[in-house]
Amino acid sequence: MKKGMAFIMTMAITLLFSGCGCSQNSTTTIGNNDSQGRYEDNTVEPEPTTTQQNEGKIGDFAIAITNSEVTKSSNDKNALLVTYRFTNGSNKTVKFADVLSAEAYQNDTACRQASMENQDHDIENMLTKVEAGKTVDVYEAYILQDDSDVTVRVCKAGQTAEQEQNDTTMITRTFKVK
Repeated sequence: MKKGMAFIMTMAITLLFSGCGCSQNSTTTIGNNDSQGRYEDNTVEPEPTTTQQNEGKIGDFAIAITNSEVTKSSNDKNALLVTYRFTNGSNKTVKFADVLSAEAYQNDTACRQASMENQDHDIENMLTKVEAGKTVDVYEAYILQDDSDVTVRVCKAGQTAEQEQNDTTMITRTFKVK
């Protein structure tokens, strides 16, 4: 029983600290609390040197950043809802959030994730299990700071800022908000 609890705690901590924005080499952080009391790390990160534009492959997974829509979050803030088309090319069932990290940047600062009223578009849908060989649309919404362009990045989960900067498999797309 203790081993099981230790494993669950280890996995929870791993998920908490995985992602493009969770880096060991960050220098500037602007913290924000959303209306639900969660703390988001709005780290300013260096731009990667080379990326794939709009779609590509990261390991066994094909990702296309297909579109975006300006909408309202559950706490009535302006948000950008981004759609990712995710193909699981591995031989096992995975969750998008376990293998990849998606973030949005506006004014060189990471955007906070937005909670959405529509459950199909809420943050939790990135935790949906995707069987081997299947393709699904996954959504994530980000709180907008203003009406300037937003750059979305998808990279392998758990990378440091230095690894991310040198990662040629990262996929990016910039959306106009105006």
